[in-house]
Amino acid sequence: MDLVKFKNIINDLFQKETRPLPNFNLIKSAFDYVDIKKDGLIDLNEWQRAFAAVGVKLNIKFNI
Repeated sequence: MDLVKFKNIINDLFQKETRPLPNFNLIKSAFDYVDIKKDGLIDLNEWQRAFAAVGVKLNIKFNI
């Protein structure tokens, strides 16, 4: 996913929780943290590694 998609997901999550939306700099920092390869995209491996780094186990399967 690119930064725009990531931002939309974060904003959707915050809206569903009726919390104030985070500012763009915070979202960009989070995106940059997860984007391990620094290629401007977050792939499934990077996404899972970010959650593993904070102790969350994901069981995601994609049909591509």
